[in-house]
Amino acid sequence: MTRIHQKTATGRCTVCKRKKGVAIAEQAAKGEPCPTKTCEFAAEIAAGIENRNRLRIVPKEMKKIQISENQSPKINFVKRK
Repeated sequence: MTRIHQKTATGRCTVCKRKKGVAIAEQAAKGEPCPTKTCEFAAEIAAGIENRNRLRIVPKEMKKIQISENQSPKINFVKRK
């Protein structure tokens, strides 16, 4: 007797036939969930939409100041309006 195994949701959605990465990218670009009610990647798409709306803060590296004995330090002032 032959057994039939159901595929997991790692490859393509059985409803919209898109790959997981493509489905998440398209719906996150639109900013709305998948139009089909039974999409297998609904949770991942919702997380992708939330990540799209978050601010990304990247820390800036501080410049190192080196002063030798013979030099005076240079200080740059930035005037703001």
